[in-house]
Amino acid sequence: MSRDFESMPMREVIEANRNGFGHFFDVEARRYFRSRVPDYAIRQDGYAYFVTSEKFDDATGRKWTIRFMCLECGTIDSIGEFQKYLTGKAARTALRSVLLNDEKPHIETFHHHKVQLQRIVCTNAPKKEAQ
Repeated sequence: MSRDFESMPMREVIEANRNGFGHFFDVEARRYFRSRVPDYAIRQDGYAYFVTSEKFDDATGRKWTIRFMCLECGTIDSIGEFQKYLTGKAARTALRSVLLNDEKPHIETFHHHKVQLQRIVCTNAPKKEAQ
């Protein structure tokens, strides 16, 4: 994978998710999780990477999660644990590390599995070896 990446407006990420019939950014879902998303994502090798934060109730603090989305089919998943990071800065630092060190086994497992379940044709999905 390439170490080159560029920023992209989050509105493009949201549009790609909706075009793939995703509901990740629906107003109701964001309101329920008290989600916040950044203004920009990072585009690299056909995927968008970004950090979200969620807060379930007033008793628990806001926590952050690293996400990735296939720009071809709009599937979104987490890198690492949901709400793993206690600060946005820690999540953004970890995301930079993932991108710079090419630590992306999540694409091989989660993305391919989701594409199979949804029966989506996606050129970014890893191809099965011919037997």
